[in-house]
Amino acid sequence: MGIGDNCFANSAAAAAGAFSHGADAVVAQLPSYYPLKPDEMFAYHSSLADRLAGPLFLYNIPMTTHMSIPVLTGFGNMELPLLLTGLSKKQRRKEGKMRV
Repeated sequence: MGIGDNCFANSAAAAAGAFSHGADAVVAQLPSYYPLKPDEMFAYHSSLADRLAGPLFLYNIPMTTHMSIPVLTGFGNMELPLLLTGLSKKQRRKEGKMRV
């Protein structure tokens, strides 16, 4: 289920509703009101993932958001690929160290 919104709280609430109704995963694009730097993109998705009860898929849709999630963001920080697993921040760091 898509949970994208320009309001972080709305995205988190939509995700909670989706998971409580049996969704296997959710997908979110970047908020499109202000342009974000790559580290801000990571912080946004990481903070969102920390509030979710299941997996988060990142939807890169530059035509709507006017930004594109850099591919190197995922390679430069081991946490980003692990966002999709629904692990907690502490678990992502532990798993990232184990997978390096």
